[in-house]
Amino acid sequence: MAPTSADPTEQAAAHATYPELDLSQFGLAEQLAGAPALLRQYTDATPILKAVLQAAIDWARVGMPHPILEADLRNLAQDRVKQIAAYLNPTTGDLTTAIVTARTPPADPAGRTTGQVAALAVDRSDGDWRYLAYPYLVAHDDGQTGHPRPIPDRIQCAGPHRCVSRGRARRAGRVVDCATSRVRRYECISG
Repeated sequence: MAPTSADPTEQAAAHATYPELDLSQFGLAEQLAGAPALLRQYTDATPILKAVLQAAIDWARVGMPHPILEADLRNLAQDRVKQIAAYLNPTTGDLTTAIVTARTPPADPAGRTTGQVAALAVDRSDGDWRYLAYPYLVAHDDGQTGHPRPIPDRIQCAGPHRCVSRGRARRAGRVVDCATSRVRRYECISG
C-alpha cells in the first residue's frame, strides 16, 4: 500500500478531509500517527538522545525478537555516544533522561502533543522497562527515504551473548540461536 502522497486522487481526498494537515511530504497515515514529528525529534536530537534512539533502532535492525531492557539500552547508548560524540561522557541519569524523552510523544513548539506515539514504545509486561523503536524510524535508518545508516560493527545481544559480524561469528564457532539479522550481516555469539 502506497502513502496518500503517492496518489493524486487519494491526496486530494485526504486534503479535503484534513485541510489543516500539510500532506506535501508525508502521507495521511504518517501525519495522523505523528510520524513526521518523530522523525524530526530523531533528526534534531541531542547526541545523547540520538544515541538512545539509534541503539534501540539498531536492536530492531539486527533482528532482535524482543524489546530491549532499559539497562541494555543505556549500555548500548553509552557505546554509541562514544562514536557520535566522543567529547561527551553521559551519566546514567543523562541516559535515563534521554530514554524518558524518547518514550514520551513529542510536542510541538506550543507544547501540544503531536501524535499518539513516541519514538520508543514501552513494554512493562514482566515488570521491567523494555523498549521497541517505532517502526517508522527503523525503516528510515534502513533506507526507506534515502541511504541506510550503517549498523555499528558491534552491538550487544541479550544476556551473555553479543552480536558481531556474521563472518566473525562463524570464525569464532560460537553462534547461538538468539537472533539473526534481517540484513544478514550479524549473528549472536556466546561469551
